[in-house]
Amino acid sequence: MSKLKVYCENCKKPVMKWPRDLRKSKHYFCSRKCHYAWKRKQHFKPHNFKANYVTCEFCGKIFSRAPSNVKNHIFCSKECYLNYSRETLVCPACGKTFARRKSRIKYNMTFCSKECSAIWHTGERSSNYKRETRTCPNCGKTFEVKPSIRQKYCSQQCAWEFLSKHRRKEDNPNWKPKIIKKCAMCGQTFETYPSNPNRKFCSDACFRKWLKIHGISDNNRKKMLKALLKRPTKPEKKLMKIIEDYNLPFKYVGNGALIIGGLNPDFISRDGREIIEVFGTYWHNPEICKGTMREDVRKAFFLELGYKILILWEHELNANDEPKIVNKILRMSNSRKLKG
Repeated sequence: MSKLKVYCENCKKPVMKWPRDLRKSKHYFCSRKCHYAWKRKQHFKPHNFKANYVTCEFCGKIFSRAPSNVKNHIFCSKECYLNYSRETLVCPACGKTFARRKSRIKYNMTFCSKECSAIWHTGERSSNYKRETRTCPNCGKTFEVKPSIRQKYCSQQCAWEFLSKHRRKEDNPNWKPKIIKKCAMCGQTFETYPSNPNRKFCSDACFRKWLKIHGISDNNRKKMLKALLKRPTKPEKKLMKIIEDYNLPFKYVGNGALIIGGLNPDFISRDGREIIEVFGTYWHNPEICKGTMREDVRKAFFLELGYKILILWEHELNANDEPKIVNKILRMSNSRKLKG
């Protein structure tokens, strides 16, 4: 295949093109300069449209406009648009005439300046201007306030001075003297407000010391656990299911229903002599959680009180070996093993 002769659209020079390039476009150029020059000529060509002749709404001048650019409000220039949207007003204070937009007149902007508005408000007040004269209780000055505002003092400084004078004194009718009490732990005297008559300790440190010595009663501990909304954990739920399936004589009391010597066991037998504790691998691991009670300490505590105790770990319950767990429980209660 041979090249074909084509003429440039801009300069009319002959150009040789391959036939496959002729299919791409209808216009051909000898260089980029010719291409850009031809584009500029096409851009600045007069557009063929029928002009609409419109009259300006402000000055009445007739001018042409494209059909796509016709709007509701038609103006020949920006000045006409601004003058159309403004209104001539007379300042009620100084009597000057000035122009202002219609949108600003809605917000009562009818004065030519701020000075005129201040003069007018201080001098000739409108009928809507309502103020109350009040006297400051600190300095005795009179000041004007709107009726809707609850202002008692002429300034913030007067308010601070008045409150500092009359705070915690008998001049104030709402003031009450403090109550003097003795601390239940250290015996020192301390002052409390009348609104807090049940206070027994002078500080939090004394309260903590008292708790270490006397401890918390079983009834209070029950209330604390109920307030925390303690619920059975996942391993405890698994053991509850095993107890229901095999009809074992145990019930769940880990929600604070039973407290023995300040501790709350997880499960207890119906006769109240045997206890089952479920230990988690994380929370009951002394290497991870150092504040938790160890297995041997908890066993010794319940054995001293005359209870039989069995501790089941979380990994034993997760193994899904139910016969093994049931055999452990029955072995503790001195009954026969379950065959399985």
